[in-house]
Amino acid sequence: MARPRSGLGHGLEALVSSRDWNDPASPSAPPDKTEPAHPLPIPAIQWEVATLVQRGRKGRRLFLSTLRRRASHGLKRRRLRGVSLLAALNALGADGWELVAIEGRRFYLKRPSAISGR
Repeated sequence: MARPRSGLGHGLEALVSSRDWNDPASPSAPPDKTEPAHPLPIPAIQWEVATLVQRGRKGRRLFLSTLRRRASHGLKRRRLRGVSLLAALNALGADGWELVAIEGRRFYLKRPSAISGR
């Protein structure tokens, strides 16, 4: 049963639904939950992971460790010289890396291996 709508303008009446959502015969009722859902397949994503570590008393030394797509490629470590932490994180973000977690002076990053092309 529709409730009285006194005092509402035509625009507001159009926004307020007068349909009974519990009535399955209603044309705008939500879909029946018993219908089988056909979800889209989710592709498996392979990730590269990296760790950016600040060292030294003032945190001026930065070290980047990258684990390649395959474990057989091993861990690649390098020191970033003459780069601030913010500039290093900016450059990594521009290269497709996502910041996942921070633990003290250690920053964990990941990116899909398809982007890397390495």
